[in-house]
Amino acid sequence: MLAEFTWPAPYTLHRDPDGIEVRLPRCHLYVMEGFESDMDLAFLSESTGLDDMVSVGDALRVLATDPDRVLPPEPKLINFFGGHASLDKVKNDLRDLLTLLFTYFRPSLEGDFSWVAFYREHAS
Repeated sequence: MLAEFTWPAPYTLHRDPDGIEVRLPRCHLYVMEGFESDMDLAFLSESTGLDDMVSVGDALRVLATDPDRVLPPEPKLINFFGGHASLDKVKNDLRDLLTLLFTYFRPSLEGDFSWVAFYREHAS
C-alpha cells in the first residue's frame, strides 16, 4: 500500500509485535491492525511532542472544528466496511488512511506539525 503513494522522503519500516513504524526523516507514523482487521494510522509522540500518539482520524476530527482552518475537499475513499477480518479489509482501510494522511497532513510528512497546537488545546 505504501508504494502507491509518492512520499516526500525515503522511509524505513520497523516491525514490532503491535504494528509497524514508518520512519521518515522528520515524521514517525505507526500502523496498527485492530479487532476484525480495523486499521489505524497514527503520528508517534516523538513527532508531535504530545504525550501519546494521535491517530490521523482523531487529529482530523479535531482540526475540522477549527473555524480558521480551510481543509481540502474530502478525498474519494473506498470505505470498505466488511464485517469480518480479511486481507481486503486491511488493504482498503490502510489505503483510505493513507489517502487521508496525504490529503490533510502532507506537510507533517516533512516535519510541519503546526496543527498540534490547536489539537492540544481542543482534543478532549
